[in-house]
Amino acid sequence: MLLINCPMIGLSATVNNGDELRHWIEYIENQRSKLFQTLKTCRRCFIAHHERMADLNKYLYSNLQLHPIHPIGLMNAKQLITRGVPKDFSLSLYETLQLNDVMQNLSTNRK
Repeated sequence: MLLINCPMIGLSATVNNGDELRHWIEYIENQRSKLFQTLKTCRRCFIAHHERMADLNKYLYSNLQLHPIHPIGLMNAKQLITRGVPKDFSLSLYETLQLNDVMQNLSTNRK
């Protein structure tokens, strides 16, 4: 990026630290400006969008196979109680249905 003297557009739905990325891009642009001895005329605009058009299901790749995993199963109960659910956490429709089914079964079994 430092050596290419052209504008840049960065798009990603998976970056959860967009502000840090923006600061890094600004730093690179400033270094590029010094390297090419140009004025800093690039306008930078950061737009955060937190919704997805398509759900992401999570998988574990092991032994040359993909195995579906549920994100709740990766969380520590103590951390969930003390910190809550991370702000960038989301479930697909299928994962939400799975969680609902398990919670209902647990609730029914305790009665």
